[in-house]
Amino acid sequence: MHSQTYLLFQNEGYLLRGCIQSGLGALRRSNGAERGPLYAALFSYSIGLERLLKVSLILDHCVVNKGKFPTWKEIRGFGHDLVALHDSALAACKRHNVQIPESCVTDDIDECLLELLAGFADSGRYFNVDALTGGGNSADPLPEWGRLVAEIYKRDVPELTRLSDEEQVEALADSKKPATVYIPATGFDGTVQSYEEFFADHGKITLAMPEVVWRFARMLYPFQMLVFELDQPLHSGKVGKPEDYPHMWEICAFCSKDKRATLAEISEF
Repeated sequence: MHSQTYLLFQNEGYLLRGCIQSGLGALRRSNGAERGPLYAALFSYSIGLERLLKVSLILDHCVVNKGKFPTWKEIRGFGHDLVALHDSALAACKRHNVQIPESCVTDDIDECLLELLAGFADSGRYFNVDALTGGGNSADPLPEWGRLVAEIYKRDVPELTRLSDEEQVEALADSKKPATVYIPATGFDGTVQSYEEFFADHGKITLAMPEVVWRFARMLYPFQMLVFELDQPLHSGKVGKPEDYPHMWEICAFCSKDKRATLAEISEF
């Protein structure tokens, strides 16, 4: 019979894994033409990431403090600040000698993605309602999202692939234009796009999206490894009751240091 603590950890693991997988699956399906999957991705992933970071910090506290749990105020004090949570969890990674492989080392774009997620988790998810009602201080996440996707397209998609795809997209747009009724759409920055601009933008986003998904996935890897490192002391009997702790590292077992394998797993979400 599992303890109540075990069941609470287990249920939280199911919840956060569901949020992360739902977010990554929606992100994989998102594009510039339909915003629903993108909003769903940012919403679900930001919630899942926040919960993963908080669980990591709770487990770290248990190990460091001989089985003692942090207080509600200590964890609640982070609010939805994903940057502060991320920094605290990274400090725990260093404390437990978690080795981050080169393929999962984050860069300046990942930092910007994290800041965007933090803003969305805090207030950006309410931007549309706030703007409609004339209240709040939330910022529209879409212009920054568009900028980051464009930067990822330039940085991560090979040049030859970009040039070849741009030529194909241009030719396809020209061939379909006579038989297409185009209703003007807007880019992520809110500007109205011409028929040609819409096609070009859609092609770039399609190529960039696997790279975006990989960046979101590799952001999780250090904390999956942190929970893995904490598993041994938690089950040793030296920091509390081993039966209180499920094997939480299984939460993000789909995420590995191998890009191809990770994207193959996410394609099933």
